[in-house]
Amino acid sequence: MNIKVIMLILLSFFYPLEIISQIQVPKDLKSTDLDLGIRSNEFLQNKPRGPVTLQYNSNRLLLNNSILDNGFLLSESIFQEWIGAGWQNTSKRNCIYNNENLLIEDLYQDWIDTNWVNSLKKNRSYDLYNNLISELSQNWDGFNWNNSGLVTYTYNSSNSKITELYQSWDGSDWLNNSIYIYTYDASNNMITKLYQTWNANAWLNNILYSSILFFKSFNTK
Repeated sequence: MNIKVIMLILLSFFYPLEIISQIQVPKDLKSTDLDLGIRSNEFLQNKPRGPVTLQYNSNRLLLNNSILDNGFLLSESIFQEWIGAGWQNTSKRNCIYNNENLLIEDLYQDWIDTNWVNSLKKNRSYDLYNNLISELSQNWDGFNWNNSGLVTYTYNSSNSKITELYQSWDGSDWLNNSIYIYTYDASNNMITKLYQTWNANAWLNNILYSSILFFKSFNTK
């Protein structure tokens, strides 16, 4: 089995897919380059909260889970590089999950000098059925978090997504960028996915994906 597949399977015992999906594994990774920090079947079966170390070539990833005072789960990922004679921090990602195991905050930081410095933060909200209804992205300017992007979702009565709207912040208001519109048959199977972009004051069709036709492009260029 491919070593990348093995690594991701092992990680699934410890961490949510939200974190696993962010791991970048070099194509030339070999089993001899990999140190999972896993030493026994018991370690796997008990699914401890961490720490776990992944090392490949001159890069490594430190993963650790902990429970916050409010009972939420904090999953911390620290990326490091071997520089000179030791490991140096490069970046960090902190994911906070609520009691429903839903990601509610996603914080990215960079290691500058000897401190972790905020970079990007994403906050998610959900409806009563645990459907994701919004994701707010904010950038750190050194003093405050500033709005950057917003994705909002709507659902039908069967909890299937019907719209996915992308907007950007202009300093005072949210501006439309693009939208995906989904349609379903009577059995709630998705039959079309329409991608539109915003142009001045109207939505323009761009690409239509269909369960019957692979896709149709409205681009005439």
